Amino acid sequence: MSSVVTAAPYLILAAVCAPALSGLATMLLGGSRRLPRLTLATAGPVASVALLAIHLGRHGVSPADTPTGTIPWVPSLQLDISFLVDGLGAFFALLIAGMGVVVVLYARAYFGPDDASLARFFPTLGFFTSAMLGVVLADHLLLTVLFWELTAISSFLLIGWDRDDADAGKRAMQAFFTTGLGGLALLGGILLFGGHTGIWRWSRLIAEATTISHDGTVIAAFVLIFVGAATKSAQWPLHDWLPGAMKAPTPVSAYLHSATMVKAGVFLLGRMLPAFGALALWLPLLVSIGAVTML
Repeated sequence: MSSVVTAAPYLILAAVCAPALSGLATMLLGGSRRLPRLTLATAGPVASVALLAIHLGRHGVSPADTPTGTIPWVPSLQLDISFLVDGLGAFFALLIAGMGVVVVLYARAYFGPDDASLARFFPTLGFFTSAMLGVVLADHLLLTVLFWELTAISSFLLIGWDRDDADAGKRAMQAFFTTGLGGLALLGGILLFGGHTGIWRWSRLIAEATTISHDGTVIAAFVLIFVGAATKSAQWPLHDWLPGAMKAPTPVSAYLHSATMVKAGVFLLGRMLPAFGALALWLPLLVSIGAVTML
């Protein structure tokens, strides 16, 4: 039994990396071999769903205050690759991987059989899918930020997909600049919170939520993290990048801007809720920003 438990974080790591690896594998195929390329591209998110299902079948959903597993990374800096497959993370991961399968299948019909850009499209889409899986399954706060920024890089490449369209490149840069600033706010909030409380894991944050003092530093950290979440979810007044991002191919817009990336902010708020939900600022800020965004 111990060997199975030890293998758990590697199983999750494989689920996270599968779409990116399958996307890279498509680059090894010639442009005329369309069916194998599409089959490989589909295999990545399918493998992620299967690996997550295997993990959940063996271990079930982890308690939110208990890390699923840890892989040593930089012990001297207390950095590791740790995962948290609780109910929230498992739901979003299955949604991301499942929608990834649907989007790849849709892209089969969207792109022409002789479209040379497929050699770039599937690796970039797989990279984005893996980054999103990392965001929702990471337990270490800094690992979450790392994957968060990887989604910004991959979305920049996908939004500016048409190299012959100068406006697409402009819109991609606008999205990258805006979400990049949000990512810096998120990083600043995480560093401020972790440095002040000594908490660097979501699981520990949830376990010790009732003991966290809501002093000025914690409130400032919350505001910065909220800015990061609101930027990614295109909430007012940080929403201007989203309409222009629709210059991306339809499969990209359907996946990034409807089903997954803009939901990353919602996911982050869900992770923050146990620690920050009792703040007097929490409900008024979320309700007011959400209401104005709807208008």
